[in-house]
Amino acid sequence: MQTFFSQFGPVEKIETFTDKETGRKKGFAFVTFGDFDSADKCYCEFEVKTAKYHLTAEETRVEDVTCS
Repeated sequence: MQTFFSQFGPVEKIETFTDKETGRKKGFAFVTFGDFDSADKCYCEFEVKTAKYHLTAEETRVEDVTCS
């Protein structure tokens, strides 16, 4: 995921989540970019090209990244 999101700019943090009972990934992550322009670039890229990703830009963060 780091490599994928780094194409938009510097990534400060990626948080992934797992189901406590099964240990399986829940299928979403929180990605924190180093600057607003990177978050905006990521948001605009997926807003236009695909519905597979749901991204919401807020200041320097891209939140609720879900992949199907």
